[in-house]
Amino acid sequence: MNPSQLFYELIQSYPATADKENSSISINLPENCDQINLTSAAQNFGFKPRGSIIRGNVLQLKPDALFWPDHKLKNYYVSHDELICDFLNTGKIRAGSLVYNSVTKKVELLSESSLLNKKLEITHSFIKLLVKLSDQSVPESGPKEGFTKTVFFIKSGDSANKYELETKLSWNELKSALPNDPEQLANIEAVITQLESRISLGDIQDSERKNCMRSALDSLMSKAPKQSTMFGYLLSLIEPLKSIYTDHHDMFLSEFSVNKVLQEITAKDLEYVTKINEFTSSAQTKALAIPGAMVAIAAVLRTTSSLSAFGVLIGLVLTTAIIDRCLSIYKKSFLHIDKHIENVFDQYDNLAQESKVRLQAEATRKNLYKLNREAKLGLEFIRGIVWATVLIAGFYLMTQYQLQPPKLS
Repeated sequence: MNPSQLFYELIQSYPATADKENSSISINLPENCDQINLTSAAQNFGFKPRGSIIRGNVLQLKPDALFWPDHKLKNYYVSHDELICDFLNTGKIRAGSLVYNSVTKKVELLSESSLLNKKLEITHSFIKLLVKLSDQSVPESGPKEGFTKTVFFIKSGDSANKYELETKLSWNELKSALPNDPEQLANIEAVITQLESRISLGDIQDSERKNCMRSALDSLMSKAPKQSTMFGYLLSLIEPLKSIYTDHHDMFLSEFSVNKVLQEITAKDLEYVTKINEFTSSAQTKALAIPGAMVAIAAVLRTTSSLSAFGVLIGLVLTTAIIDRCLSIYKKSFLHIDKHIENVFDQYDNLAQESKVRLQAEATRKNLYKLNREAKLGLEFIRGIVWATVLIAGFYLMTQYQLQPPKLS
């Protein structure tokens, strides 16, 4: 048994009083108390008085009677508030220390398994989590990092909310913030571990999860009743912090998925527009063969041979037939694109629960339908022009042959 535990077991049932001004604790001993063993246990615990530690059946714990290897450490406290203050000033938990309880009027041991120690460990872990989420911590390093305050600049819309979270905590605030049930304390401790692990996985999503957690923290800090008691307020909301973070992260994933789908819709829009433009451009290129035929017709003006004129007409008809065949293939391609657009964009109606996706998909589908319809109308216009040119050319050649029949030798 360690010296702290042994000394505590000898005095735990005795009434005590505390003098905050002198930082001393007086423990009233019964007449039949084994003062020899008690004195030995007190010395092993760290008390090295110049005289007797027990006077008049009163055991006095005084600062000038302490002899610790590290004189900065305190192994007993006259109040819980003094313990909390020392914890925040040093960033250390004094496991094995004695604390005077003003309610029971006795001293209690801050053992590693005690509820008080668990609460301090949770507080310490929570401060470390806040440091990782903050933009600045005071002090910036060392065992006391963030034990004075943490500063946050959290973006909200077009602006940023600034919070200077001072690490202030009283004993009453700690009691009200954390439960006395060991199982509940274990759950809260597990929640802090889970939250810290979310931003320490080492993958590319760490920063996004951190932003989601900062956003969740912002929603809680914005509702804090007082700036001076914000730390204790947040300490009491560790489990709600996880719940809000989960909601914000799910929202981020949903928004990320929506943006990914929107990018996919944009890519398909570009793909179909490119195909339609390619078919239209190719059809227009083939239709440009008709001006060449007009040049041939102009050449007929210089011949009086009906056979030559007939040959020109046949060549024009064959060229037009080939162009018409190509235009028919393009028309079938445009009809196929219509069906393909319908099949591709139907999946977004079935998949998307987000109105943003449905609206974007529907708008893109309508635009593609309109573009494809105009392309088909342009195709029919080109076909009409081509055949009109053939008819005009035929009529012209027939007229020329009738007016100027070939001469017979």
